[in-house]
Amino acid sequence: MVVPEINAEHLAVIEAQRKRLGTKRGFIAVKSNCSLQSYVPALHPLMKYGLEPKRMQLVYPFVDREPNMVLIEALKGGKPRITVEKPLIVYDAPGQYSQQIHEIYGMDWQPGKGREKDAEQENA
Repeated sequence: MVVPEINAEHLAVIEAQRKRLGTKRGFIAVKSNCSLQSYVPALHPLMKYGLEPKRMQLVYPFVDREPNMVLIEALKGGKPRITVEKPLIVYDAPGQYSQQIHEIYGMDWQPGKGREKDAEQENA
């Protein structure tokens, strides 16, 4: 995978592959659209300054949507190894935080109860 901001020199592989395969055309380099490409630029500066990524968690607004955030925990001088945590889903439905969010913030969780309960408590 080529991420231009990090390893653009890997584009030289194209010419090497042409020579190896004995072809002059028909070779293309595709910019990957995998989600990893979005997060590599965030990890590279950490590692450049001695912070080794240890845990990573993708945050999804809803279970059926693409992730829109990544949480990264890094350790200065740590050994190379990263654990990818299970995804964090923020909402079960519009206005209804997931059980995961309730547990993180120490809130009581009742399926089907959303922000209206929080608003009632603020107005009390």
